[in-house]
Amino acid sequence: MRLFRTISKKIWILVVVLIISLVFFKLSCKDKNNEKISLREQIYKTNDSLDLISRDTIWVKIGAGNKKVKMAWSRNTTNLQRKHISNLLSQLIFVNEGSFLMGSDPTIDTMCSKYEVPRHNVQVSSFFISKYEITQILFHELMGYNPNTYRNNNYPMTNISWNEANQFIKKLNHVTCLHFELPTEAQWEYAAKGGNKSKQTLFAGNKDINKVAWYKSNSNGLFQKVGTLAPNELDLCDMSGNVWEWCRDFYAPYTPDSQVNPTGPATGTTRVYRGGSWIDNVNYTRITYRNSGNPDLKMNCLGFRVVLIP
Repeated sequence: MRLFRTISKKIWILVVVLIISLVFFKLSCKDKNNEKISLREQIYKTNDSLDLISRDTIWVKIGAGNKKVKMAWSRNTTNLQRKHISNLLSQLIFVNEGSFLMGSDPTIDTMCSKYEVPRHNVQVSSFFISKYEITQILFHELMGYNPNTYRNNNYPMTNISWNEANQFIKKLNHVTCLHFELPTEAQWEYAAKGGNKSKQTLFAGNKDINKVAWYKSNSNGLFQKVGTLAPNELDLCDMSGNVWEWCRDFYAPYTPDSQVNPTGPATGTTRVYRGGSWIDNVNYTRITYRNSGNPDLKMNCLGFRVVLIP
């Protein structure tokens, strides 16, 4: 009888210990689950990491042709952001690969400067480029601010540094899971000249500057809505005039060497910008004219457009 009581007491003790263990185990699991949910929500709200959050990959038609690319929207993208980014994608122009003579020929162009020579052969792979300069509405919707004094949804984005342009592109890439960049100087000039459809005009698309460019003599002292003048051979607008456009490269003098997809020097102090603007005379709006500035430079005559690498 005493043995039975001893055994029963031990069984009860064991039962109590098991019950207490189960209670603590459930509480522990609940805390861990809460930690996991909390961490996941934190990732959603802050990082929206491509590595930690699955996205639905979709095929999207690019530009007016039949070309498509794979993309995946970020889960935090707003409807307005998707609308304006989709508009950008629909207006991208495909630039077929080819080779061209980069720079100016002083025997033909009497305004040619020493910074535009020597002319040299460059091969460029295919890419897409935005038909228009990046507009204020697209920049504002994606970045949340607009430093322009003169505001209009269809005005080109200005007062943006090279660094800020790349911040915009970084966010654009994250939102779409695509590969946008600033154009290299070679890509920019090849596209401005009309690619393999070039007619070899001084200005982007025509020998008559007034048909294709907003510049000092016709701009009424301000940049204009994008795409209001005639496009060039590739259907690109405002490659001459309206606003200068940042390129990816550090500035460096030309060399006579042939090049394939040049990206400029690895280091430097200033970044290239091209195309001329509403405040400039005829000389600066020629396709081959080169300019450069510090990457934190901001002017109301300086904006950018983007390229998409397929």
